[in-house]
Amino acid sequence: MAHISKSAFVRGIQCPKQLYYYKNSYNKRDALTESQRVSFKRGTDVGLLAQQLFPGGRDLTPASPWQYKQSANITRHYIEQEAAVLYEASFLYDSLYAIMDIVVNTSGSLKLYEVKNTRSVKEQHVLDASFQYYVITQAGFKVESIAIVYPIESPDDYDSTKPLSDLFKIEDITALVQERQSEIEKSSQYQVNMLLEPLPPETTIGNQCFKPYACDFMGLCWAGTPPNAINTIIGIDDDKRRILTEKQLLPR
Repeated sequence: MAHISKSAFVRGIQCPKQLYYYKNSYNKRDALTESQRVSFKRGTDVGLLAQQLFPGGRDLTPASPWQYKQSANITRHYIEQEAAVLYEASFLYDSLYAIMDIVVNTSGSLKLYEVKNTRSVKEQHVLDASFQYYVITQAGFKVESIAIVYPIESPDDYDSTKPLSDLFKIEDITALVQERQSEIEKSSQYQVNMLLEPLPPETTIGNQCFKPYACDFMGLCWAGTPPNAINTIIGIDDDKRRILTEKQLLPR
């Protein structure tokens, strides 16, 4: 059975066909564009910087992204040993898998922090945090709160002589996340069952190919679709045209 992570779950909400390809045709993903590489690198850097808000933590980054049970068991061990702060802690519930950026542990009561390199909390952030909350609570842990941590200005422009807390905002979204638990349960069960099917679900090309993130299986999914048809189907705007040009699906 395929495991569904936070990022995989968000893919499945955006487009079930994208999730199916992600799990069954991973080697056919579109090549990363340079702008995507830069964005991922900035996200990683911001995540490491945010860890300094909660210093002295133990880094539990999995040795392999596929060591689900082993990584979750290691996390459980350190929580039971009352390690105060954990980075990249893993949690497993059935076939659902979550990695939490920062966990603050007080006698088994957990405060969860997800770091985002944006200037505000967006719908997709609440969605993936809701998935993480579901996995962690269903795995048997007591969660006190969950929050999004994000920089209020570019770290490149930040005055390093100021306290790091001046750069980041911590926004509690516990109530929003708790309201969505029934939705997460239903959606995750659909995704688990969908991945057992012999063929991907039927999905037409549309704006879901771009929002909230540009799909990285356009080359596979759109194979044989003429560029002029793409323009007609999705109503190209400048941002979409840039993405399609970078992916070499439209001529420069």
